[in-house]
Amino acid sequence: MRANFSQIRELQAYFNESIVNLCVATVERVMKGELEDEFPDDTRELFADKDTIMNACQTSDEFHR
Repeated sequence: MRANFSQIRELQAYFNESIVNLCVATVERVMKGELEDEFPDDTRELFADKDTIMNACQTSDEFHR
């Protein structure tokens, strides 16, 4: 049973790391103007502020622990 919870924690950490990496890459592409046509304006505005995105990722991770 402990092994199962340990594995779940590892998977959750991997998932969170993947989400953070994806968000950072998206922020960088938005900053470079590479995603002008990919997202609506309001979505691009969210990714224009790296601190907001990183806080959202951290909050999500903390909520799911």
